[in-house]
Amino acid sequence: MTEAVFPSSMADYWYCPAKIVNMQLYGSIKTEDTERGSVYHEEVTVKIIKKLGPLRKVKIETVYDVMRHAYYNISGALSDGHVLANSEDTVLFRAVSPELKIAGMPDKADCRNGKEPILMDFKTTKNLPSEAWASNSIQLGAYMIGVERLGFRQTCGVIRYVLESNGSEYREFKIYLDNYLRDEVKKTAELVRSILNSGDPRPTSNPRKCAACSYRDLCQWSLFEEEVALGT
Repeated sequence: MTEAVFPSSMADYWYCPAKIVNMQLYGSIKTEDTERGSVYHEEVTVKIIKKLGPLRKVKIETVYDVMRHAYYNISGALSDGHVLANSEDTVLFRAVSPELKIAGMPDKADCRNGKEPILMDFKTTKNLPSEAWASNSIQLGAYMIGVERLGFRQTCGVIRYVLESNGSEYREFKIYLDNYLRDEVKKTAELVRSILNSGDPRPTSNPRKCAACSYRDLCQWSLFEEEVALGT
């Protein structure tokens, strides 16, 4: 699927559009924060995958293969009342919308209700928010639209924010796939695609975001030095 937009890039857009260009230029840059997030993600998802027992490997070559593989695994999990998850080494399902050209890999799908897969996305953070951040809601919304396109009902998903300093402390928020979220996902996908094609973002004007960004020392639009000079 050419010009596919990743839901994670859609979340990056609402943090700072320049992150999308920097990802193209420099690839993913790991920091202590992202490493902690990856460790938590792997700990959770690997445990879920192990409970499923032996898995059969399949060859994926086309978008149709991706969609068929996801449909088969989700359908089976709904029938058996299982939970699915994706780790760095094992991908059990993807969320794909050929029409919107969106393709991504949700963290988890709880299929125990036997009716619809409830998607969950994990986020590590220094402080637990009082509500879900819009960027994360749009990312999860994109996943839900992709799974809906596979033929499964999608009512709501869950974002879990996990405290970096204590992985046992977390806060969850239900995100409903309503018309507003659908529109925001579609709009954001087009905005991200435009940046990918032009390489010309409208970067954030918030230097605090630059200070926390993994690309702050490489980004041509970074305001990090300005923040240091101001002593903020």
